[in-house]
Amino acid sequence: MAIADFYINNILGRFTDRQVLVDVRSPKEIYIGFKRHADIADSDAKFNIVRISEIDSMIKTESPSDDEFKLIWDDRLTYFEPLPVTLPLTLRSLFDGINDSINFSDVHNFSRAQAFSIGCFINPNNTVAQRAIFSKTTNDANVHGFALYHNNTGKLFLQMRAPGYLRQHTFSTTLASGVSQSVMLTYSGGSNINGAKTYINGIEDPSSPASGTIIADWLSGQDFITGGRGTSFNFSGYMHNFYIINKELSQLEITEWHNNNIPILASEHSASANFKSHYRLGDDDEFPNILDNIENSDGTVIGSTESEFFKAAT
Repeated sequence: MAIADFYINNILGRFTDRQVLVDVRSPKEIYIGFKRHADIADSDAKFNIVRISEIDSMIKTESPSDDEFKLIWDDRLTYFEPLPVTLPLTLRSLFDGINDSINFSDVHNFSRAQAFSIGCFINPNNTVAQRAIFSKTTNDANVHGFALYHNNTGKLFLQMRAPGYLRQHTFSTTLASGVSQSVMLTYSGGSNINGAKTYINGIEDPSSPASGTIIADWLSGQDFITGGRGTSFNFSGYMHNFYIINKELSQLEITEWHNNNIPILASEHSASANFKSHYRLGDDDEFPNILDNIENSDGTVIGSTESEFFKAAT
């Protein structure tokens, strides 16, 4: 590849005060990471990573500084942009649509007045039945809590409920079967379902819930579950990299999180201080335990075995 040869010859050979990594993804897209000389011996020091794309001319000048690496282009080049640190994906979880789920016990206790965001990457086997992506509800006719499903036509369906208050909304965008995609629910708080939005692949759904207040408390000691609602509406398909955030993410923050459908390290996100839990759902887990990579809100796989549940990512 000519682009790789160009960078090896024109960058790697010039900056001996830096440790440099080059990852060639395509003839026109590469990722370059730089580590300052003073940090090379520190295995925990982070690389400053940039993405360079659409190369069709030569770089005129390279000028590294202590804090960043700057490239000066001519007008025909696309300027580089910062890139979050991505995570390797070798395993993901397969839910059978019958009795598989992950139970995290009574955690993620956002009140009806609190803002939050919950996102993950999914690949449904089919969307011909209503299935829960995640839920925090009681089993007594779903009286307390909230749940996000896809319905039997593949549209995201949200329920928020407290005694005497059932609020629900069907969004307009349809999930694709057999395709990996990111899903994010955000909620602005305020005890009203009209503060909820959903995003598929980083794009906000154009429909909005009508105003529907929730006056009573929706917390009642219920468990947080992925892949089901209680023991019903079990999800069918793959999931990986589940994130719990204690704020309503903005469109810009969701675009950063979606990252072209590639999971990122939560600590590298611009709102990292608000990321409360991150579950890989395969990588780094010890079946049947699903480990929280931020705090200690671990979960347990229900209804499956390791060989049936952890599958190689393709």
